[in-house]
Amino acid sequence: GVTSIGEYAFNYCGSLTGITIPDSVTSIGEGAFILCSSLTSITIPDSVKTIGVYAFEYCTGLTSAVIGNGVTEIADYAFSSCSSLESAYFKGDAPGLGAEVFTSDPILYYIEGASGWTTPTWKGYRTAIWGSEEPPALSCEVKEGKLILTYSGGSLQSSSDLILWSPVEGVQGGKYEVDLPKTGRSFYRVAQ
Repeated sequence: GVTSIGEYAFNYCGSLTGITIPDSVTSIGEGAFILCSSLTSITIPDSVKTIGVYAFEYCTGLTSAVIGNGVTEIADYAFSSCSSLESAYFKGDAPGLGAEVFTSDPILYYIEGASGWTTPTWKGYRTAIWGSEEPPALSCEVKEGKLILTYSGGSLQSSSDLILWSPVEGVQGGKYEVDLPKTGRSFYRVAQ
């Protein structure tokens, strides 16, 4: 029944790797997920209308975002300084956009026929038409000392430094299980 994610609700949660925003949420507040550097992908449900100032700023591990068709306003710096953000997928019409929403020069994909969009650029951002396939998706859970990754839309890759990426071996049907590491960090992403 949660209807909004308040201001700075999860700020500085650097170990947060995945989130699920329920369909009941209509707004994401100012700085709600700022500096969640381990967050790799986000799906904003269709119920969300507004994404607040700095909502996902400095989420440096974020590589893709899916923006629901209900979003009508994305405030200033919402995805600013997300240095790994390569693509954002918009399911609806072009939203109102604040200043410097995206600073990593991602490609903004939109569904053909949605209003307000232009190609090859829109409001200074690169754009492309989003095909019928779903964008890459990655979710995780920890169970009995194992990290369980479920993914779709590409191939699973891993990295220890967010710079060098390599394919993950031993993946079966969009699911991968690995023992939780005793030391160090491992990052995962889905690449098309």
